[in-house]
Amino acid sequence: MSKKDVPNEKRRSFLKGATFAGAAALAAPNDAAAQVQAPARNAVPLPNKAAETAPPPALEPLTVGRSGSDFMIDVIKSLNFEYMAANPASSFRGLHESLINYGGNTNPEFLTCSHEEISVAMGHGYFKIENRPLCIFAHGSVGLQHATMALYNAWCDKVPVYMVIGNIADATMRRPGVEWNHTVQDAAAIVRDYVKWDDYPASLQHFAESSVRAYKIMMTPPHGSVVIVADATMLGRPDPRARQALDPEAAAGRPAARRFRCGGGNRAPAGASRASRHHRRPLRPHADRLEAARRARRGAAMRRDRHQRQAQHSVAPSAQPERPRPRQRRPGRLHPRPRDERLLEFAQFIQGRCPADLPPHRQA
Repeated sequence: MSKKDVPNEKRRSFLKGATFAGAAALAAPNDAAAQVQAPARNAVPLPNKAAETAPPPALEPLTVGRSGSDFMIDVIKSLNFEYMAANPASSFRGLHESLINYGGNTNPEFLTCSHEEISVAMGHGYFKIENRPLCIFAHGSVGLQHATMALYNAWCDKVPVYMVIGNIADATMRRPGVEWNHTVQDAAAIVRDYVKWDDYPASLQHFAESSVRAYKIMMTPPHGSVVIVADATMLGRPDPRARQALDPEAAAGRPAARRFRCGGGNRAPAGASRASRHHRRPLRPHADRLEAARRARRGAAMRRDRHQRQAQHSVAPSAQPERPRPRQRRPGRLHPRPRDERLLEFAQFIQGRCPADLPPHRQA
């Protein structure tokens, strides 16, 4: 083999080095352009140890002490529901919080559902098996719209479902955005044709009375569903029991506020005095005011009637109008004479008028 046929090692090394150098020369401008074009990343701030360890800033609390939702949960507990099914929502967030933290999540126990129709369907099946109603929470108008088909099925099957929905009637209390879209004036109007009863309480006392009344109507055959609209503004109101307990007048002598109970739990003890029996309903100030106004109207009417009677008796006898005398009946009408006596009198009358020269058959 001649030297011409053997490849030159130096030439091969030169070509190899030139190839690598050209590739590196071409790649260098691209890398530089990439470094220039890539935006600089913001440096991640280091954790603020003071912000993590220091106490949080003071925020404005929504409620102080006992809230109205605690009172409403006590009312619902008095109805002896074992479970409560709901799709969590903002319109009844106060009831949700009170049921978990204040009520201990027992009687009723919260069952999380992904849809309102599922919640009502669970209540339908639960009553068919256990013969006990189920409590349902729903979110305003849209949650009730989701539950309409299941409520219609319960109406067809005569199954009671106890539903509490949230709403915000006061426009000044609605948060901007979704609460305006999900709030209506008459929340239960969409299901009123196939539920047995519905109500929109305006106060906590009204909610207590309507809740017990709704349960009685629901469980009276024929069974049917009921809807109670719980306004969100009532959830954050102070508990009336706590307000009465903090009242200095209550501590001075009035009886302490009792817990709401179903079935006459607020009755006065047997040995209580008559004065204390007037306060056996400390949780119904509105009803007490209505009863006081009703008694005042009744007393005014009685006094007005008494004055009118006294004015009539004080009139002089000559000024009093004479009463019409009763008509006297003739004795003949009540005691008719015998028929023979009347015929004889008629014959004597005819003989007196007829002349004597007439034939006998004409005289008669």
